[in-house]
Amino acid sequence: MSRDEHASAARGPEAFDRFASGVLGAAVLAALVGVLLRGDFGRALDVAAIAALGTLPIARLVMLGVRWWRVGDRKFAGAVGVLVAVMVAAVVMVSAWR
Repeated sequence: MSRDEHASAARGPEAFDRFASGVLGAAVLAALVGVLLRGDFGRALDVAAIAALGTLPIARLVMLGVRWWRVGDRKFAGAVGVLVAVMVAAVVMVSAWR
């Protein structure tokens, strides 16, 4: 890995943390408005909040999987693929159930 690639990899977690904070804030706002509004629109906001909160750990895993793939650790990258598939199915089921 070159010096620029190391610098880029070091910035990755900070950028993801800013992204995650924004998604978390939007999910909290959507959930609060969804509870106050009720009805179909309120339910849609609640489902959006649940889906947003469920996708954050999935996005973190995808980031790790891509890094492991680039480094050449195919076993961990494959495990991430299986885990992401299970988590996506769980988020879809919970969102549909709500």
